[in-house]
Amino acid sequence: MNAIQAWINRSAVGFAGIRFMILSNGGGDAQWTLPVRVVERSVPGGTIPVIQNMGRGPWRVEYVLKLASVDDYAALCMLQGTSGTLTLTHGVAAAPRTAVVIGGDTYEQITGATLISVDDPVTIQGTTTCRAVFTRAVA
Repeated sequence: MNAIQAWINRSAVGFAGIRFMILSNGGGDAQWTLPVRVVERSVPGGTIPVIQNMGRGPWRVEYVLKLASVDDYAALCMLQGTSGTLTLTHGVAAAPRTAVVIGGDTYEQITGATLISVDDPVTIQGTTTCRAVFTRAVA
């Protein structure tokens, strides 16, 4: 077991029992965002489209994760489309959350988070990296 795998196993950061390390925010804003849903339709024979604001979607965030093993990646993939508790290092989340202390460290737990997607993995020296998207209902 290397140092990264040991840190992941010692940390409480994870989703629904699968632990991981957050490497980056997926190239965007690290904070949770509320995307606007806009629908645009063309009217047959018309020149002006009909545009409707359908309101806001759920909170959304994308992270690049490092997992301790390919087995953890496979387990995370099996959780796509399910809801659970997302546990993050204190100060990472800007969505509604609950601060908890686990093993002397402070974490933030976001209940009702849904794992939307997990990208293909990259495995280097025993650790697996992937991109994951989580959502949470607007409170």
